[in-house]
Amino acid sequence: MTMPVWGWVTLFMIVAAIMIPIKLKVLKKIINKNNSRYEDEE
Repeated sequence: MTMPVWGWVTLFMIVAAIMIPIKLKVLKKIINKNNSRYEDEE
């Protein structure tokens, strides 16, 4: 059975809704670490 297009779109939206906030949190942590490193070097 192949899933209809709207089924894949819905699935993608659900995955994106879950993954994007997690990725943003990780990116913020990395940015904060980089900023603190630059401040320490100065």
